[in-house]
Amino acid sequence: MLLPSVSPPSVRMVDALAALTGRAKSNLSRTLKAMIGYGLIRMERDGRKLAPKLIHDRVVLELALTGPHRQPYRRKETDHE
Repeated sequence: MLLPSVSPPSVRMVDALAALTGRAKSNLSRTLKAMIGYGLIRMERDGRKLAPKLIHDRVVLELALTGPHRQPYRRKETDHE
């Protein structure tokens, strides 16, 4: 999970975060943009580079376990199987 990796003070730049997580910088940038869209992080300028910063110290995810039921996914049969 990427979110815990953003919080250490040693991860000040996207380059350092990419090295820490082993992810390609382009892939990491897309993920960070999604996290910004969800309001989890913001990017702060540090000189010429951007650094991800957590906005919250925790996130709570609530999932409804009851409610409208959906049919389970079933793989479609094809002629070549």
